[in-house]
Amino acid sequence: DTEKETDIAADGTMLEFTLVVAADVFPAPVMKTIKDAAQGATLGRLEKISVSYEPKEGKVVKLPEPLTRYAAEMAKGKKTAEVIVNADGTVFEAPEWVEPKPEAKTAK
Repeated sequence: DTEKETDIAADGTMLEFTLVVAADVFPAPVMKTIKDAAQGATLGRLEKISVSYEPKEGKVVKLPEPLTRYAAEMAKGKKTAEVIVNADGTVFEAPEWVEPKPEAKTAK
């Protein structure tokens, strides 16, 4: 089974469609950028994202041509991050390393 997800705007428009994929699906420039961004972190879930619409100034705008982006989840110690890379290997969204949130304690 292939894991899939989608982002849908409030008006019902499908903005993007995501497939969980293996590393060999990623073009070489994309994988190089991801490995550089990982800075030695362990790579986790890898995604191929097909974008047809983007939100702009509160509206949903159809792109002239669908875009492909690639995302990688990463972990280093207790910190996690995700990087999103354009098909040409340029960074679309740089990773922001975050610590996991502490679990809420329940009253007894």
